Amino acid sequence: MSVDDYRQQELAHIERMIVELERLTQNGRVIAERNTVTRPEYWRNRIHALVNSSEATVSTTKHAAVLLERLASLSEALDRHNRPDQIK
Repeated sequence: MSVDDYRQQELAHIERMIVELERLTQNGRVIAERNTVTRPEYWRNRIHALVNSSEATVSTTKHAAVLLERLASLSEALDRHNRPDQIK
């Protein structure tokens, strides 16, 4: 298995986990912050570890960018959910 194949395989795994976190959030379930793998930062750090190399291919970098955008959206949704209601 090449290094790029490994990176793509890891990104595919991360993408499946993001889908699961999005599903839990969309169903109105609160994600427990005490579990490391339910934190968007955990997945963001794993993505950065995979692509922070001069050997990362363009396709790997693009896939990672899409996943990072999805994690940003997920983080925003969780922040909105965890924020107390603000008086308007």
